[in-house]
Amino acid sequence: PDSPYAPEAEDRSGPNAFLGFTLMHEPRPSERRIDVALMGDGYPLDRQNRFDKDAKGHLKVLLKEPTFAAYEPYFNWWRFNLASKDTGVDEVEPIQPDEELEEHEKRRKRKRKVRTYETALDCKAAGPQGQVAANPRCVWHYLSYLDVNDALAVCFARMGSLGMGGMGIATTGPKGVVVHEFGHAFGGLLDEYANKPGPPSGFTEAANTTTNRQSPPWKHFLEVGYPGVGVYEGGATYKQGVWRPAHNCAMNTGGNEYCPVCREATVLMIYTYVSPIDVARPAERELRPGDDGWPAIEIEPMKPVTHDLEVTWYLGDERPASGTVGEEERTEEDDFAEGMLTDE
Repeated sequence: PDSPYAPEAEDRSGPNAFLGFTLMHEPRPSERRIDVALMGDGYPLDRQNRFDKDAKGHLKVLLKEPTFAAYEPYFNWWRFNLASKDTGVDEVEPIQPDEELEEHEKRRKRKRKVRTYETALDCKAAGPQGQVAANPRCVWHYLSYLDVNDALAVCFARMGSLGMGGMGIATTGPKGVVVHEFGHAFGGLLDEYANKPGPPSGFTEAANTTTNRQSPPWKHFLEVGYPGVGVYEGGATYKQGVWRPAHNCAMNTGGNEYCPVCREATVLMIYTYVSPIDVARPAERELRPGDDGWPAIEIEPMKPVTHDLEVTWYLGDERPASGTVGEEERTEEDDFAEGMLTDE
């Protein structure tokens, strides 16, 4: 009981147990990648093989989306094996409007008891249509086993329906909604479908939805006439007063590909986590000339799978402290000649 490992021992041997994590591909440095955990809820100890299969399946669907397919090397994908005592998803009693509370309380005694289950991620049918959501506290607890993590997780409930996303956590039931929910959790994207009558009561703004029809966040797409991008009413679940950029998108009700605006927002989000420069040599932040002159500078940029990046190099206006190499003043032409500065 007094061992410093007692909490972990309990965590690994209880009815809901942490069994370990595994990198799902060749090693990549976590400090220069985006770490995402794949976790399952409702998988007993003797069904971990099923979980492993489902984890691969969810990741396969996510990586079919062109943006994630292109930038897959920018990520680390971790499989977290969690054993659950039960397999179900907690039922949640719907919230009643104030005027219905009294009548609801009268009927409540006649209703069956709301079912609950003991599972590793404490998933609940929390949405208005029974959308499943994992308990963030449980997710963050298991993520703490990764020394370096970005607080991002894809959680799939074995018995869940639809899904929900936010706070870095995408929870799904069927595999088909993982792209949509990860768009919420990672990209900060809002729904592009509309099922609520009327406009929203407050301000609704994201990279892919707006209440400002005249100047949407994707105005730069409109200015160049980008194909497939416009301003369409209906978004963030509201039929009026909110506009979206495209007819078809994974953030709408069908399909597993993002529209151009959501793709751009996802790429920009990727670069908030990952530097465009993967490796720089020398590692020192400040360089000085040696006996053989200035050291060579080598840069390895990050590179997507599907396309090349246009790379432009700049040497700042500020000269080295000495301002000379040998007896001659260093010029920009010298930098070009030695490969320290190129036009692309």
